[in-house]
Amino acid sequence: MPAENVTAQSSSRWPGVTVGFIGCGTIASAIVTGICTLGTFHFKTIILSPRNSQKATRLFEKFPNKVQIAQNNQDVIDSSDWIFLCVRPQDVHCLESLTFSKLQTIISLIATISNLAIANIVSPASKICRAVPLPPVAKHNGITAIQPRNTSKNVEILFTMLGGAVVVDDKEQLDALQGITSLMGPFYQLLHTSALWLQNHNVSSQAAGDYVGAFFHSIAIDALSHGKKNGTHGFEALVKEQTPNGLNENAIKELRSIGVYNAVEKVLDVSLERLAGKRKLPSDSTTTTTTTTTTATIDGDAIGIAESTSKRSRL
Repeated sequence: MPAENVTAQSSSRWPGVTVGFIGCGTIASAIVTGICTLGTFHFKTIILSPRNSQKATRLFEKFPNKVQIAQNNQDVIDSSDWIFLCVRPQDVHCLESLTFSKLQTIISLIATISNLAIANIVSPASKICRAVPLPPVAKHNGITAIQPRNTSKNVEILFTMLGGAVVVDDKEQLDALQGITSLMGPFYQLLHTSALWLQNHNVSSQAAGDYVGAFFHSIAIDALSHGKKNGTHGFEALVKEQTPNGLNENAIKELRSIGVYNAVEKVLDVSLERLAGKRKLPSDSTTTTTTTTTTATIDGDAIGIAESTSKRSRL
């Protein structure tokens, strides 16, 4: 493999550290991309497992002086100082045959699996933390939740470089933060629904995409500053500042009246139960889903709300 650039290495934060990834899916690829596109490459090298050969190959081709592809998972572990565990919860058994070493730092991205359970798998390695990064870390713009506080300082520094980090003390707090990430998909669906609505009102697809993306981006920036400054009270203030009887206040009332915000809380509760192991993952059982429609009224117009229920679980 090509040698690392000496100039870049001289100013790197962890020049002697090799970072390994077991699993190379969407999130692992985002982290690697984020690390490799920082102004300075902060590590000796990055070693990827061959579990997703297509994504691993693309990363190697994009960052040939920074990324290597290992022959197998054990090769990743034998060569690495920091190891990101990026497999699915249902595939965690693939780690059980691997041998770790005492001085390695383990960063688990595996939802529903506690640090204690991971410790039993990666022993004698004992420096373990769990992280919940999001795809925008690829562009240094993703917030990452990390736990616990006392073993994750370097990991916190790294993810701060990739967009920001929130560190909490226990698994329950981390699970709650990770539960919020289940709103990412619904948020994208909201954008898609809004853009399609514009198309149905004779706005071009491109104009709809431009406007909807920029609109939500601009109000998210405003919300970010309020949240950082005043916590939950900042968001409450944004709600209260909507013009009395205006479009936004009316929209809030109508969505509340048909139970949208209660449904959001329900979704979060279900996500938390899954993260806590109280509900099965979709792959753990065959689920039969039926859809029913309930009717709500907005300004006198009846609308249908589809509700999906499952015989074995609600996911």
